[in-house]
Amino acid sequence: MSQAQANSYNATLKGKINGLEETCKALTEELNFYRDEIQTLRGEKGDLETKLAQKTADIRQNLADDVRRSEEEMRRNHATQKAENQKTQGAIAILKTEKTNLHQHLLDLKRRIAELELMIGEEQQ
Repeated sequence: MSQAQANSYNATLKGKINGLEETCKALTEELNFYRDEIQTLRGEKGDLETKLAQKTADIRQNLADDVRRSEEEMRRNHATQKAENQKTQGAIAILKTEKTNLHQHLLDLKRRIAELELMIGEEQQ
């Protein structure tokens, strides 16, 4: 081999090695970029999972509070309704008693009217 061919061969070999080194360097930088990107995405994923868990807990707590308030309101309404029912039952009992008394009074008046009619009929004869 001649000197020129050896230099040409070395230059080409050096060029190829330099090209490979540049490619390795670029690939390493790209790999490091994607590693950093993956780490960032993992961090964001963790943050999102934490926020989602907190929101889920908040929603669960709000629903539990709503159920508790609804149950308390239902108990109060039930107690109120029960008191109103007892009051109505008392009023019904009073009205039944008054009806019975009025009916008895009506019968007494009918009987008195019949007696008076008899007395008037006897006097006219």
